Amino acid sequence: MTDLIVLTADNNMRAAIASLLQRHERLGIRPLQFDAYAHIRKDPGVFKTCQDFLRQFLGSHRYALAVFDWEGCGSNLSANETSKLVQQNLDVNGWKNRSAVIVIDPELENWIWSPSRHVARALGWGDFPGLHRWLTQQQYLVAGQEKPPRPKEAMEAALRQVRLPRSTAIYAKVASTVDFENCADHAFNNLVSTLRSWFPVTEI
Repeated sequence: MTDLIVLTADNNMRAAIASLLQRHERLGIRPLQFDAYAHIRKDPGVFKTCQDFLRQFLGSHRYALAVFDWEGCGSNLSANETSKLVQQNLDVNGWKNRSAVIVIDPELENWIWSPSRHVARALGWGDFPGLHRWLTQQQYLVAGQEKPPRPKEAMEAALRQVRLPRSTAIYAKVASTVDFENCADHAFNNLVSTLRSWFPVTEI
């Protein structure tokens, strides 16, 4: 049986999660066998129908993850309440105690904005301080903020500035290189703690 099935909202998210899962030592988990898919209907598709998509994997995978952005998913609830609702749908469709829902608030790009040279290089900038200054000058950041409040818009603007197209390769590169031990994002930390509970290093 395969360890994990992951359903994400798009190919950028799929690439990021897949790259992250391959960093098992940094995550503090054992090596995994996993499959990752992107939903054809993106965030609303995962929010509304992930239980239907994942039903086909009930007998072939031990655990399931559903990952999507809160912004644009179509939910009128908070990110936390949205996560609970989707989890209930998974529970009654065979995934109880075998699944988790990760709702990123507001969107995946919030995970990108770590003050790291790896982020700057992946986005086509020489160093993070230079990128940070430019974001502040362009009012994507204000003094005291660690991350842009509109993370996707800030990322797209930074890429346009250096004429670098947005691609799945950028998301994969950041996820495979950036340090995340001090990450304060609730959804990301929920993902890491869930993986550690499912796949401890000591498991044989």
